[in-house]
Amino acid sequence: MSDQENIKRLQARDAEWKDVKKRMEEGADKTTKRLFNKVNTHLQPKKNKTFRSSMEIWEERYPDLMMLEPREFFDEAIVGVVERINLTALCYDTQEVLNILQQRGFDGTCTPEEAEEYFEYNIRGSYVGEHSPVFLDRKVGL
Repeated sequence: MSDQENIKRLQARDAEWKDVKKRMEEGADKTTKRLFNKVNTHLQPKKNKTFRSSMEIWEERYPDLMMLEPREFFDEAIVGVVERINLTALCYDTQEVLNILQQRGFDGTCTPEEAEEYFEYNIRGSYVGEHSPVFLDRKVGL
């Protein structure tokens, strides 16, 4: 593909995203706008970058996925994206989330029991929509 063809393709993609953004702004509520703007910044063509992270690809392919906040902590606990009929969600490693809560949550003073209680009630126990995250409990020996 020539440089001119690449430029035309990128311009077409940019025009398409501008149209999508315009339509979103016309009919979206505050949460949708915030999520779209957050995702949209990752979707702009990056200059001189050939490698894209999994998160960039997932954010482009699945813009409605719900993510644990703060992302700078919890993104490292993401295992992947799970799909089935009527479900697409980010999958987090339960043990990694617990480790993050112990290390970074509650000013670093969180015991394993407190982390588990907080996780079960406030994270795993909360439903925030059809794209709520799911959690992987790795196989354990009995």
